[in-house]
Amino acid sequence: MRSQQTDLFSAVSEPTAELFAVTEPEVHECPPVRSQQTDLFSAVGEPTAELSAVAEPTFQAWPPAKSQQTELPSDSCVSKTKSLAVAELRCQEWPVIRPLQKGLRQVMELQPSMLTHTLYDFCTDQAYRFNNASPEFVMVSTLTCAAALIGTSCNLAPKRFDKSWVVSQALWGLNIGDPSKNKSGTMGVGHRLLKFAQKKVIDRNKIRRDKEAAEACEHDSEDSPPIKVPPRNVIVQDCTPEALLLHLQENPNGCIVIRDEIYGWLSKMERGEHAEERALYTEGFAGNNDFVQKRVSRPPVILEDFFVCVFGCIQPDRLRPLLQGRAGGESNDGFFERFQMIIYDDTTAKYTDHKDNPKLLNKMQHVFCCLASLYENGIRLTFNFSEEAQNLWNTWASAQCDMMQHADISDQAVMGKYPSLVAKLSLILQLLFEAESAEDHMQFVPSAVVGLMQLQKAIELSNLLMSHNRRIQGLLTMEAEIEPALILLKNLQKLPKEFDFRTLCRKKWRGLTQRDECQRALDVLEEHGYVRSIKCYGQNGRSLLRYELHPSVRYK
Repeated sequence: MRSQQTDLFSAVSEPTAELFAVTEPEVHECPPVRSQQTDLFSAVGEPTAELSAVAEPTFQAWPPAKSQQTELPSDSCVSKTKSLAVAELRCQEWPVIRPLQKGLRQVMELQPSMLTHTLYDFCTDQAYRFNNASPEFVMVSTLTCAAALIGTSCNLAPKRFDKSWVVSQALWGLNIGDPSKNKSGTMGVGHRLLKFAQKKVIDRNKIRRDKEAAEACEHDSEDSPPIKVPPRNVIVQDCTPEALLLHLQENPNGCIVIRDEIYGWLSKMERGEHAEERALYTEGFAGNNDFVQKRVSRPPVILEDFFVCVFGCIQPDRLRPLLQGRAGGESNDGFFERFQMIIYDDTTAKYTDHKDNPKLLNKMQHVFCCLASLYENGIRLTFNFSEEAQNLWNTWASAQCDMMQHADISDQAVMGKYPSLVAKLSLILQLLFEAESAEDHMQFVPSAVVGLMQLQKAIELSNLLMSHNRRIQGLLTMEAEIEPALILLKNLQKLPKEFDFRTLCRKKWRGLTQRDECQRALDVLEEHGYVRSIKCYGQNGRSLLRYELHPSVRYK
């Protein structure tokens, strides 16, 4: 110890007794600090007692080596605490999985105030018979087929003074639903009523006219053949554009194209090589425009009133690509907006065993026979509103025009055709109401006036149809939100039990190629309980976010 003191004072000229008194005890207590004091005083000429008194406690209060040794146990404890927290999180019970379903916008329900009393009871009765199907499906089927029977025989001039705007009864209907929604069954309700009227009124009348023509020909000349009246067929299921025009030439009152699965017809209209056929049907929707077609190889086709109704069913997944083309502008020509009688149903089906109500069925068959007799009896009328109905129309049409100016673009394309839709529905409901009270269908002659009650029903029914139209428009918005999650759900079993975000991004599955798509899919699946996020810690102490699969998905 004495040798160390000799080295310490080798650089000092005249050490004092006070310095020995301060440094002597410290040599025995902390040798490492003593080496630092040697360096400290080596650069000082004449140290003083005050300097030693200040410097010495500083080294005693902050030993660097000792502070590092106290930090290491603290990190170890934190690491163990974090590991225990992660393990505890993994042992927690999983939440109940909520099925990932495509949420739909809320829509209005069919009410008695929207239809005539007989028609509403008939729709609800028939819908319940088809395993609690949608009464709206039956309503669309019945009204669209009724419009086809009316055809060009009755029109409506909605305005009070301007009588140049005349609305025909051409309606396009579309029922949208999953395969289990009984679309075909409810579609056949209106179809059967139309075929009943075809056989009882139209076909019988044709036989009578053929017989009268044959008798007249016998009296005039025995050599000339009898003139046969061309058959009137209201229903067409598949035809080329040329065949459709020839059919309408023989059936000037119009027809209806019915397709159970209308996707093939709609997808064909989307292709460029069928642009002329698409334009042909678009013109037929007006119902009261003339049409002339000339070809070199055949005689010209001349139609005074080009009237075509369309009705079919489709599934939502089939419709979505067609809506994307409309939203993108490629097929935004108003073709799809002509499907004004459009219903997207999500009613829960349940098994039923319920027979037809014969009283309601007989009433609706009688009503359809009255509508079929209009053209057979040569009736051609242009209806007007009653005074009260006219005042309501003027108020509603003005408000509708103002609303359309402030609506978004997607709603404007639909709302622009709603004045004509309300006028059509009010006339059809008026004819149905008057036909219910007719005793003989062959003597049915309508009043040519649309009353206030039927206009009110038509306005309320148009609100229901608008709510379904907005639900259909929401398919594209919903697609962007939930489609990535549906894609990931199908591929969850291809992922390990635990994975991180980078692992998912590297998969590059179709529909999950972008980081935001992957993150949106994980967020939706975690919200529904298919996965859960766990905050782990690496060896360097950094936090890592990992995802764990639900056991039911993992072992499925």
